[in-house]
Amino acid sequence: MLLSLTGTPSDIRRSQHRTISQALVHPDLTQDAAVLPFSFVVRDIQSDPFVCATQVITLAQQGIKLFWGVITTPCMQIILPILQQYGCHLFNLSFQEKKGSSSIVIHQTDYLDTGKLADAITHIASRNPTELVPTQQPPPESVPDWKALLFAWGEQSLEYIIAISNTRVVLYANRPSREQFSLRPGTILEEEWEEQLLNLWTIETLDVGENAAYRLLLMRPRASFHSRPIDPFPAIATNSPQYKAQLKTASIAALSGSNTLLLGETGSGKEVLARAIHESSSRKNGPFIAVNIACLPRDLIASELFGYTDGAFTGAKKGGYIGKFEAASTGTLFLDEIGEMPIDQQVLLLRVLEERKVMRLGSHDEKQLDVRIIAATNRQLDEEVEAGRFRADLYYRLNVLQICIPPLRDRKEDIAPLAHVFLKQLHEQYGAGPTGICDDAVLALSEHSWPGNVRELRNMMERAFLLAFHEPVITAHHLPIERHAPKSEKGATVAAPRAQEHSLLRDVERQTIQQALSEAHTLSAAAKKLGCARSTLYRKMRELGIGQFS
Repeated sequence: MLLSLTGTPSDIRRSQHRTISQALVHPDLTQDAAVLPFSFVVRDIQSDPFVCATQVITLAQQGIKLFWGVITTPCMQIILPILQQYGCHLFNLSFQEKKGSSSIVIHQTDYLDTGKLADAITHIASRNPTELVPTQQPPPESVPDWKALLFAWGEQSLEYIIAISNTRVVLYANRPSREQFSLRPGTILEEEWEEQLLNLWTIETLDVGENAAYRLLLMRPRASFHSRPIDPFPAIATNSPQYKAQLKTASIAALSGSNTLLLGETGSGKEVLARAIHESSSRKNGPFIAVNIACLPRDLIASELFGYTDGAFTGAKKGGYIGKFEAASTGTLFLDEIGEMPIDQQVLLLRVLEERKVMRLGSHDEKQLDVRIIAATNRQLDEEVEAGRFRADLYYRLNVLQICIPPLRDRKEDIAPLAHVFLKQLHEQYGAGPTGICDDAVLALSEHSWPGNVRELRNMMERAFLLAFHEPVITAHHLPIERHAPKSEKGATVAAPRAQEHSLLRDVERQTIQQALSEAHTLSAAAKKLGCARSTLYRKMRELGIGQFS
C-alpha cells in the first residue's frame, strides 16, 4: 500500500508524488522485490492530520501492513501510535539530490535506520508476510509504556474522556464516552456540540501543550445529573420506553447534519418530532420548511421543490419562484409523505440530495445547497422498494438515520399526560372551560384503540372541551368514544343515551368546517385554519355532506 501523506502546497505535493512514482520503477529494485506479496496502490491522504488518522485506521483495519509515503511531521505524530497498535510498518520517503547515489532515501520508522529503497523492499519481500508485525523491544522497567498505560486506564475509567482535533474531528473516545454520546473516531462534531451539553455536563479541557493540534476533554455530569432519569431527547416528553429508545436516535440527529427518515402512522407526530430535531440542532436559527408531498399536484412537484425562472413554462410567475430547497437554506427541509412521490419524480430529488446542488426549472445555473433533510412517511418504504414503487437508491440516501414513532395504542402511558397538555392549551386558547379530566374519562381514553393516534386525541379533547365548556371537568360522557354497553340480566344490550350527543357533535363539526370554508378562499387555507391535512378535510366534508358532497 503506497500512501502520500502531505500537508504541503500543491506544487510541492506534485514533486512528492513524482518521488513516490520513481520509487516504484527505480532501477535498484531487484528481481526478488517483484514478488513482494503486497498490492501497490497510489492513494492520496487528505492533508488534515486528523482526517489522515481516520483514513489510516480504516486501512489498517482492512489488513494493510506496509505503508510508504512522504510524511509530514504533524501526520507522523498522529499516525505512529495507530500503526503501532495495528502492527504496521511505516517507511518515510525523502528526496535528495546527490550525484552517484539514489535520489530515494527511506526511513524505516520501526527501527529508525536508513537505507536505499531497493534494499528495504528486497528485505521485506524475503520475509514471510506473517512476520511483518514489527519486533518491538520491551521497554526497560524504568521506562513504562505510558501510551499503553493511559489507553488501558481510559478504557477502564468511568469518567468520560474525549480527544478532538481543532477541526472538531473525534480522535479518541473511551468506552463510557462511546456509550453515552455515540461517538466514534472520525466523527465530525457540530460547532455547538459542547454548548448544547453544558446544561447537563461540565467540560474540562486538559492541558496538552500550547501548540497541540487537538484537545483532550474530561466530561463530568453535573451534580443533579444522576438524581433524575435522563431524557434521551428532552424536546419530546414521553413515558414510553419504546419511544425513548427511538428518541436516542433523535438526539444524534439533532447533533448531526445527516439525512433522517421518520416512520410512523398517520397522526403519530412526525412533523412535531421533525421540528423538535430542528429546534435542538445548530440550524435552529435557520428556517424550518415543511412540504407535504401528497398535497402537491403531480405536475407541480418539481417547481415547488426546485423553483423556476421567469417564463419557464406557461403560467409561470413573473420574476420566477424560489423553490423549497432554496427557501430552507441554512435550515431544515421537512418532506412529509415522501412515499407519495411519483417514482418518475424521485430521480430529480435523488440528484439534488447527492450533488447538494439545485437548478431551477428553465435555468442552467446550479446553486449550492446548505440544508438538512428530514423525510417522513406512513408507508413501509422497504416494502415499497421491493414492489418497485420507490427507488432503492433514494431510500438509502434518505435512510441514514431512521426513527420509528410508536403508535399511540402502543404507548398507553402517554395518553393521560397528552390529554392534560391539550386541555391546558385549550383553556389558554379560550380563556375559560373545564380545567380537569375525571378518572372515568381517563379510563375511557386509555381503552380506546386510537387509529388516528395523537392527532385523533387532540381533536377528541377539543370536542370534549367544547361539550363540557360550562362544566368544571370533562367526564366520560363528553367523549365521543364508542364503549361496550352493559348487558341486562337476560343478555340484552342496554342502549346508552349517546345518539343525541353524537348528533350534537356532528353539528358542531359541520358548523366549524363551514365557518372555516367561508372565511378561507381555498380548501388548503381552510385545512390550515382547522389544523388538519387537506385530505382529512375532504374526508370530513364527505362524511358530513358539506359543499360538493351535499
